[in-house]
Amino acid sequence: MQGVAGDRPVTVVEHLEELRRALLISAVAWIVATVLAFIFHGAIVEFLLRPLTTVPARNNHISSTATFTSPTEGLSIPMKISAIVGVVGAAPVILWQVWGFIAPGLRPLERKFVGPFVGSAFLLFAGGAAFAYFVMPIGLNFLATFLGNSAIYLPDINSSLILDKVLKR
Repeated sequence: MQGVAGDRPVTVVEHLEELRRALLISAVAWIVATVLAFIFHGAIVEFLLRPLTTVPARNNHISSTATFTSPTEGLSIPMKISAIVGVVGAAPVILWQVWGFIAPGLRPLERKFVGPFVGSAFLLFAGGAAFAYFVMPIGLNFLATFLGNSAIYLPDINSSLILDKVLKR
């Protein structure tokens, strides 16, 4: 197997050094993207909560603001959102580092399948995320009408954004 050294076989130590370099670059990219996301967390949270805040305009038994159930959620939720947005923002750098690490070990036939696979995965992910974002108000409106006016729905920001499922507490 040939690696970053070109025509000669690469030792295990050289593989580990290359892996360490790729992980370090990926970690730095994620940290930079997370810090940038934290700086703009207000706009990001507002964007993510828009589906929750459009439904109360149609129903008077849904609270128009998201609810925090713990004093620490005022800080932990922006940090969780920033970490997730940081992964998405750093994804090009992370994927490039992954590609740079595994590409030398692939055959030419295997390499030609990577582009269509990554492209279709990106398009399907983006399409699914957009579909969920735009269908969420319809689903929330449907679910909130079952109790009628006998109850008030208070959207919990942590469970509404699926943060407690994505990042375990």
